[in-house]
Amino acid sequence: MKVMKYFVFASLLCLCACSDDNDNKNNEIPQDLVELKVDASEISIAQGDTRTVKITSGNGEYQIHDAGDSKIIRLEVYGNIVTVTGRKAGETSFTLIDAKKQISQPIHVVIAPEKRWYMNLGRDYAVWTHFGEMTGDGLESIKAATNDFKLKKMTWELVTRIDGTNWLQTFIGKEGYFILRGGDWENNKGRQMELVGISDKLKLRTGHGAFELGAWTHIALVVDCSKGKDDYNEKYKLYINGKQLQWTDTHKTDIDYSEIDLCAGNDGGRVSIGKASDNRRFLDGAILEVRIWYVCRTEEQLKANAWNLEEVNPEGLLARWDFSAGAPVAYIEDGTNSDHELLMHISKYDSWNATEFPMSRFGEAPIEVPFK
Repeated sequence: MKVMKYFVFASLLCLCACSDDNDNKNNEIPQDLVELKVDASEISIAQGDTRTVKITSGNGEYQIHDAGDSKIIRLEVYGNIVTVTGRKAGETSFTLIDAKKQISQPIHVVIAPEKRWYMNLGRDYAVWTHFGEMTGDGLESIKAATNDFKLKKMTWELVTRIDGTNWLQTFIGKEGYFILRGGDWENNKGRQMELVGISDKLKLRTGHGAFELGAWTHIALVVDCSKGKDDYNEKYKLYINGKQLQWTDTHKTDIDYSEIDLCAGNDGGRVSIGKASDNRRFLDGAILEVRIWYVCRTEEQLKANAWNLEEVNPEGLLARWDFSAGAPVAYIEDGTNSDHELLMHISKYDSWNATEFPMSRFGEAPIEVPFK
């Protein structure tokens, strides 16, 4: 009996030892596997600048594994060098992977907002978007909230510096449907602003001197379709630097908008800035930021957030574009920080085709708020 017990005990010891040996073998790193390492675990760069990270060891064929937030950084891998470009202020991280599926430790990236840039469209460039191109997990819910982008209440905001006047110069809008533009008298010599609807059935115009040349300006159009068509100074409120301007020069209200369809109109239903219809209606100025809301923003909200959007998770923000990329880009990403997004495309004034906006046309925006 003692012999049998000893045999069973010895067998169990042998099985445990064999199991431990197998576990140790399974946990061993193969001798031909090189650990994937880089020369930095954290980097900090300014918006628009680049920084390289060197892969110091690994197994070749290096690729991006987790790219982090693409709105904040752009990554490129060539050989064992990773180039990181800061797209917008914020923090994110990324990882790499090699030919033998080794994954690097996360590289933390901080993009510092040391500069804010503006895009000088001048008479050469324009930007446009189309709400039919919106993407994201929250697309269906935002379409439901806005009745497929048919808005009964709406606010457009544009931070711009207008450097010259031009015939029917395009501030923002939808050609042939609902557009805010300059006047037609001697290439808008009087610096007027017009709001024009379908086949000129809506035509409202400010008096002369609605805006200053060469000065940063916040333009806001607040639309409330519940107001009567002849109550046009309440239905279509125009604010310049937080102060409402009256439609005083001419007015025509043969159409009564019950909603504004952001996918309707000529030019393929685009919302455009600096371009419309016949390719002569350029803005002749610079742009810093654009926002589109599906609520009516109040005068106090417009003033408080004119230069920077200070509110956190504001209600009704449909799309937002900050044009301070400070790097050659062919589009501007949506800055709503929500679960839906919409790109703003860059084109030349005479074509809708995508084009890269050159670094030479960016300028450094003022730090202080230029208007109260």
